[in-house]
Amino acid sequence: MLDQSGHAAIDATYFDRREASSHYLKRCDRDVKTVQATFLVDTAQGAVIDVHCSAKLPNGTNVGPQVALRNAGDLLSLAADKGYDDMSFREELRAKDVRPLIKHRVFAPYDHAPSVFG
Repeated sequence: MLDQSGHAAIDATYFDRREASSHYLKRCDRDVKTVQATFLVDTAQGAVIDVHCSAKLPNGTNVGPQVALRNAGDLLSLAADKGYDDMSFREELRAKDVRPLIKHRVFAPYDHAPSVFG
């Protein structure tokens, strides 16, 4: 059993499935070219806590909460890149006493402080 630190990070990667078997393609009734795998990793141990795989290529803001919240009881903080930036996700994490460490997206020049160094 893994001794979890309570500090985790979440991110997704893509796997090419162009060489999928014809039997599999007939069974799922679609041409799967790419599979998205979202990983929740304990940052202290470097161990994978949870994995979510999808052939539909969902948005990270949809999968992130699903993976993180089903493990929220074991988490103290969750780090993620700006692909997981969503206020409702942050609020759900805080409601479960998990500190969100998610980079904010910059949508317009006025969304961030100007540089004092030019």
